[in-house]
Amino acid sequence: MGNEHRDRLPGGIFALVGDLFDAWWKSNQMNVALLRKRATVSASEARQGTLSDWLFVALIILLLAGLVIGAAAISLYLLLLIAGQFYQALPR
Repeated sequence: MGNEHRDRLPGGIFALVGDLFDAWWKSNQMNVALLRKRATVSASEARQGTLSDWLFVALIILLLAGLVIGAAAISLYLLLLIAGQFYQALPR
């Protein structure tokens, strides 16, 4: 992921600089080399996963759950805020 960010930064600033940087940096080739290095593990090692792999997956799940709960809480708050405005606008 770091290779890709280093590749995108100059391209976002100036298109020509980004194109020249792409020709020099070759992040895709570096990423393929990293994947090939990772692919040299045996099938049983690949199925097992490392502790860092499982911690990363757990972190992603927790972040997604937090986003869902946060979005639901904000939606409920806004719905109650709007309902309160309608309730106050009713003639008494």
